[in-house]
Amino acid sequence: MNILISPYELKKKASGEIQAGTLIKVIEDRSFGVADLCPHPDLGDSDWRSEIAKEGPLFKRAVHLAKEDLSARKKNISLLLNQKIQNNFLITDYSRSDLNDKKYSENILKIKGDSRVEMLAGALNRVQQNIIFRIDFNAKLSAVEFEKFLSLLESQARDKIQYIEDPTVLQAHWKEWNLRIPLASDWQKTNNLEMAKYKIVKPAREEIPSDPSNCIFTSAMDHPVGVAHAMRLAQTQPAHVCGFSTLEMYELNTFSKYFLIDGAWLGFSELALSDSGIGMTAELNKLYWARPEEVVP
Repeated sequence: MNILISPYELKKKASGEIQAGTLIKVIEDRSFGVADLCPHPDLGDSDWRSEIAKEGPLFKRAVHLAKEDLSARKKNISLLLNQKIQNNFLITDYSRSDLNDKKYSENILKIKGDSRVEMLAGALNRVQQNIIFRIDFNAKLSAVEFEKFLSLLESQARDKIQYIEDPTVLQAHWKEWNLRIPLASDWQKTNNLEMAKYKIVKPAREEIPSDPSNCIFTSAMDHPVGVAHAMRLAQTQPAHVCGFSTLEMYELNTFSKYFLIDGAWLGFSELALSDSGIGMTAELNKLYWARPEEVVP
């Protein structure tokens, strides 16, 4: 079995920042399968070159998923379902967003939080309509800052919060906080339900647990190939409201046509569903592929 790679850069709409990664292709008997290797060094990952050189966990996961895609393509069957997934809306800059916009009513809203806890608490306190909030701090707060945030929340805002994700670095305080308001662990990994009621699972990076009842499935701010793999695995758990809204974080690219976005619902287009494996064959065949040793020092 041969492995090829195709490095890419995704450009964020809001900031213009670049997300770097690489697609992984496995080849066997004139068939191929693909997956995505999209690390986030700012959140503790090694860069993609190091992942490949060291055969790290993200590289191994990508190869595993690429092999599943390969197997399906060999059999000429699709891994995708004609079934939309319900997602939370994603707010990356709450200070510039109207949280009382009617399109959010009766939906789940994920908000990227920051250290401006007075501003965020005020924005949540002003929401009058029926919304469920998921707040993600990416471990940016200190314990003192998080306590201040909790103290600023009015009861009507607190009641709208499903969970708060990674409020601080993982510490003993989580157990007590989790009794006061549900927490979720993502980059701060814990399987202890006393520390965090919910577990964020990114299927493109990790296996789905045998008991997924407390899991929230999300994309990993990754390439559409990675999103496709995560979505097709999340389709096996249709009762969960997921977080696959990150496709819209980036400027449109040639892979965007393989998805259908309808408000909080996300599915695969007919073009994707009519193909084998995870689809996207036409665009994948247009990419330049090279052996890892030709790219990675």
